[in-house]
Amino acid sequence: MVLPSNLDDETIRLVQEAMASGVSKEEFREYLEFKKSERAARGE
Repeated sequence: MVLPSNLDDETIRLVQEAMASGVSKEEFREYLEFKKSERAARGE
């Protein structure tokens, strides 16, 4: 797996853990969209 060099070690470990646990790209995208909409609803 090739990740951008500007990611810190913790972020890389989180991505690797998500992949190892079976989280799909689509599930991850859905989660990000959900978090964006939550922040927008709070006016952030």
